[in-house]
Amino acid sequence: MASDVARLSYDPARRYTGVVHQQGRVTLEAEENEQRVIDADERRKELLDMIGPAGTPDNGYALLGGKDYDFYIGVGSMYVGGIRVELDNQITYSDQPDWLDHLDDPAWVPLGPPADNEHVVLVIEERDVTAIEDPALREPALGGPDGAARTRLLQHTQRLPAAATDCADALTSDQALWANQGLEFDPTTMRLDSMSRLHVTWQGTPNQPNPCEPTSTGGYLGAENQLIRIQVTEVDTKTGTFDLVWGYDNASFLYRVTADASTDPVLTLKPSPVDDYHRPRAGQAVQLLRSAATLDTTDGTTEGYVASADGPVAALTARYDPDAGTVQFPNPNAALPAWYTDPTQTPQLYLRVWEEQITGSTLGTPITLTGTGIQITLTTAGSGPLHVGDFWSIAVRPNTPTEVYPDRYLLEPQPPEGPRLWACPLAVITWDVPLDPVLAIKEDCRRHFEPLVDCACCCTLHLHPSDARAGRIQHLIDQTTAGRSATDRSSRLTICLTPGRYELQQPIVLQAQHSNLILRACSDGAVLAAAAGSEDAFVQGLIVLIEASNVTISGLELDLPQVPLAAIADVNTAIGIRPVNCATLEISDCLFQFGVGDPTTPSGVFGVGVWPVGSCIGFRMRDNQFRQSPPVTGNTQGSTPDALYGYLLMPINSTNTPSASLADAVITDNVFDGISAGIVVVAELGTVRTSHNTILRSYGGIWILDDQAQSAVGGQVRGAIAEQGVIDRAAATSGSLDPLLLLANVIAWIVPPPGSSPSQADNPVPTEQPTNVVAGDHTRHEWITKLAKAVEAQFTPLKTTTSGAKPPASTEADVTPGIGGEDPATPKETPFEQLLRLARGLTWAPPNPGIRRRQLQLRVEHNDVDCGIVDPSARLQQVSGAALYVLVTPGFDTSAVLDANRLHIPGLVQGARVLGVPAASVLGVTTQTITGNIIGTANPGSYSLIVAELADERVPRLSITGNVIEGPTNLQKLSNPPAPQLKRPFQTPLDTWLPLNTVLP
Repeated sequence: MASDVARLSYDPARRYTGVVHQQGRVTLEAEENEQRVIDADERRKELLDMIGPAGTPDNGYALLGGKDYDFYIGVGSMYVGGIRVELDNQITYSDQPDWLDHLDDPAWVPLGPPADNEHVVLVIEERDVTAIEDPALREPALGGPDGAARTRLLQHTQRLPAAATDCADALTSDQALWANQGLEFDPTTMRLDSMSRLHVTWQGTPNQPNPCEPTSTGGYLGAENQLIRIQVTEVDTKTGTFDLVWGYDNASFLYRVTADASTDPVLTLKPSPVDDYHRPRAGQAVQLLRSAATLDTTDGTTEGYVASADGPVAALTARYDPDAGTVQFPNPNAALPAWYTDPTQTPQLYLRVWEEQITGSTLGTPITLTGTGIQITLTTAGSGPLHVGDFWSIAVRPNTPTEVYPDRYLLEPQPPEGPRLWACPLAVITWDVPLDPVLAIKEDCRRHFEPLVDCACCCTLHLHPSDARAGRIQHLIDQTTAGRSATDRSSRLTICLTPGRYELQQPIVLQAQHSNLILRACSDGAVLAAAAGSEDAFVQGLIVLIEASNVTISGLELDLPQVPLAAIADVNTAIGIRPVNCATLEISDCLFQFGVGDPTTPSGVFGVGVWPVGSCIGFRMRDNQFRQSPPVTGNTQGSTPDALYGYLLMPINSTNTPSASLADAVITDNVFDGISAGIVVVAELGTVRTSHNTILRSYGGIWILDDQAQSAVGGQVRGAIAEQGVIDRAAATSGSLDPLLLLANVIAWIVPPPGSSPSQADNPVPTEQPTNVVAGDHTRHEWITKLAKAVEAQFTPLKTTTSGAKPPASTEADVTPGIGGEDPATPKETPFEQLLRLARGLTWAPPNPGIRRRQLQLRVEHNDVDCGIVDPSARLQQVSGAALYVLVTPGFDTSAVLDANRLHIPGLVQGARVLGVPAASVLGVTTQTITGNIIGTANPGSYSLIVAELADERVPRLSITGNVIEGPTNLQKLSNPPAPQLKRPFQTPLDTWLPLNTVLP
């Protein structure tokens, strides 16, 4: 509501920076108010320079779906045009504490299905608040009079119709809508400026009787110093007419009232008018106002309400009754709307006293303010109408009757003093209505920024979802990175993606010239996806990096597109990030959504979140999520299985790409949920640390293999440690020859790496005769196809024993590694085992002792791995691979530290067993420290922990202490022949590691 001030003296054109009080002079409230406005205006300009037109540092005002076409507006702050607003609590569109009077507002859109998309816009209005509205402002010691008023920013979120799907086009339609309301949007300041204009002239003496007499120039006729307020209350766009009211004392006299239920309600005023002069009189204009916003204390108690700016106006037919303290409001309509007298919707009614209501005026026609000598003429700066609610405050003084303050009102038409409005687009939304309406954000219109203390560097380039739709993402990235030294770390650039869905037409490709680059989301909600109809372009993934060094990818959400794989029928690939020979690559805070399980796409999916190729040195992968919902299952008979990996590094069939290598790598604090395997590495290994990762509802956990160890599995297992029996053989073969691992190897050979020659890209499966072809095979392509079919068949559960029957004892002859169980009638080497043996020969070359290789230094710490997926096809209800599988080349100095992990695989299921899959295996490592782990399987047919060196010429250095092991282990075998060198130099029972661990049967 208006405050009772003497004049408004601030004029930005004079560029004053402060008010200087002089000794012995009178202090005026206008000067103090001018200083306040100078400070506020300077603060707005500073924030505009630093932040820009609008932005949020904490993801404020994010929209979330609600019920019945309602939505939530999230907590946080927003800077709009240099002013700051915030929400301490999440609110809904339908229940906004600063929009209690929404039912009277034409901008209110009732809940229900919209005709089109909607543009959600935050609208901010500056209001004055007096002690009538907020009783806490009144000082009781004064005995009744009030003191200073306050200013308050009211904010509410509007839903504007938008046929557009992006923010830019939606804002264009908003501007047309606002123009029809007499408003003009300034995108540099986010102001909604009124196009209304008011010019002041003086009322002359009409019909001068004697033309020889001087003409009266007119002037202010009042006897008191006054601030006259003029406000537009209604505009009829059909007739081109408008109504206005005006009043003395800046129309600041306001009363809290209660109303009876009559058509012309009797209003009881509180407090009573201060004197006879201010008592409402007959013929005087009054305005009935509702509550607009709550005024709450820090503990949530509502102590007052901001009055609405607009409401019905009427001229009193009777004066104020001082005895009853009432006045009757002559309602200009048939009756007040019901919500005016409903305390749940209008907790407080107010009556504002004006001097006069003038109706039916037209633009450009002078209007006389009765009894003042003042004439005003209203026009507009454009072709639109006047804006309802616009007001002007004009100061007049009897001792200078021909002047007004500010004097610019006499010079030319002036814009209104208020209301001061700002608008900030939040999002373009639509509603998906399969059953219940679900909010879908077409584009997030908010701009995000980091606080200066948190921002390591500012964004060099901001990308928006509209850039993806226009197909210019790659061009903008290339343009930004051009003309710099990509090898100079000081030239590092940051490219930021604002929230929204980026429907790409081509992958984002970063090459050597894009080195030293950060690609990150401004905040949550930047989603990369393939545009409909463009899926085939993403066979290599959504983001492809080719020899780009020192690149960071952070904060993105990737919806992995499914692309048919031509080489194998009924198989789709779904790749997120595909790096090729990239050093010091970091991927952090990203969400990989596989989106498998759509019944309309029956093909199996080979999906990988991060699938590097070649050298991977200095790799970092932190705080990412790899999720599939619902989780993958075992094979459903008659369908192709899904194989989804979080991180996958494998050798490939390419002469242009070095062999796979992983060194100085950290994989930490990631979540792998519902996929086939979390971390799968077959490469030359250096220093690798995997820590604090969570893998759940997955088939396999962490598998790390030296790329030369595979060919050693057969000879070493059957040789040096054959006496340890079938369990050690099962440990080696069940991991290295797991069908899920072999399938990854097959696809790695089939899919060419990015940057291949055109001929190879056109025909991704090599057709040349392999150098180590096995007799009976024709080409590698044919062999891989056959192997792929065999791997697919292996996903089908094998025969199981009759329910309730005791499983037969395992022997070396009848163990078949893999996902399924075993059949007692299985021959010693099945055709599938032959293919597995051939796979080793075709895939991994034998070790070359003459080449110096990196030596593995592995740390596996604080990981939580809980394997097991459901197989709905038959009696085998749950299947699993290894929770941890480590296999390295024997004969080298290697080390592994396993500390504080929880590793678990499922146990018995009625009528079936999961055999030959230890929960954890560490094979071929020279120095091993296994401490403080919880390792378990409830399946008596599988071992929990197997430790073996796979060679007899070296003495392994072991420390296995403080573990809780549920299920069988081979620890006791480490002291038996034929490896006496493994015997601990102590008396029984300390000659084995068993007493230093808790082993549960």
